[in-house]
Amino acid sequence: ALNHVQTITVGQAPEPTLSETPSDTTLACADVATFVASVSALAYSNNISGGCEISGEITPVIVEDYDECGGTITITWDTTVNCGTVLNHVQTVSVDPAPAPDFESIPGDTTLTCADLLDYLAGAAVLPYSNGVTNECEISGTVQPQIAEDYDECGGTITITWDTIVNCDYPLNHVQTITVEPAASPDFVSTPNDTTLTCADVEDFVLAVSDLFYSNNENGVCEISGSVSPVIVEDYDECGGTITITWDSIVTCDHPLNHVQTITVEPAPAPMFTAMPADTSLSCADVENFVLNIGPFAYSNQVAGICKIVGSVYPV
Repeated sequence: ALNHVQTITVGQAPEPTLSETPSDTTLACADVATFVASVSALAYSNNISGGCEISGEITPVIVEDYDECGGTITITWDTTVNCGTVLNHVQTVSVDPAPAPDFESIPGDTTLTCADLLDYLAGAAVLPYSNGVTNECEISGTVQPQIAEDYDECGGTITITWDTIVNCDYPLNHVQTITVEPAASPDFVSTPNDTTLTCADVEDFVLAVSDLFYSNNENGVCEISGSVSPVIVEDYDECGGTITITWDSIVTCDHPLNHVQTITVEPAPAPMFTAMPADTSLSCADVENFVLNIGPFAYSNQVAGICKIVGSVYPV
């Protein structure tokens, strides 16, 4: 019998390699979601067919370590394939910080009357901000106003500031300056008219003269009110004349106030003899004694004080 054995040693097929390896890259935060969704398995092959072929796909493992402030995404394709061949590729994606946010709308500087101010300040609201991006890259919120008041009834300013540091250390700041106009000027609440008085009524009238009240008909910090005392100048006597009553002052915010009332004083009543003897008849013998006893006649207008007219008249 004849026998021969030939042993053929078959070498290991060539190791497979990945058909493509994506490079590291940098993405905007807004583009990450689309990018990650498109990540796929990587094909590998040793480019041989038949029994020596080693080929297939490796599913990626994605590790996301980013937020709106940036970060990284690591995509790893790693496996051990036929014949113990290890295949590994890591792609590092750098994620840029999301865009800085801005206020969605900002109020401009303005000018207000003092009376309108309280309602305006009551309506001062938070300002919303956003970077216009959604999902993980969104930076949005609101900022509370800080109000600094530097005004009074004479005007001034109010500064409203919205200021903060938001996510990713982005600063947000807006300042609105409100110019406050002076409050309305005040007027006397009522003013007495010029008038004419009898001399006898003047004294009581003057005693009753009082302060005049003034107001600008506003409330709170915008209110300007008070009273002005009169200055009385008397220029009359029993023959008549005038009294001038002046209310004059410079009040808050340098507003001038002035009112003058002129009182015309009529002459006092004319005087009359207090007693007048009637005509009479005398005997001739009585005339001498009668004449010796004739005295002056008193007269009066029956008024007291400065309006009094009194005296006597001697006979002729």
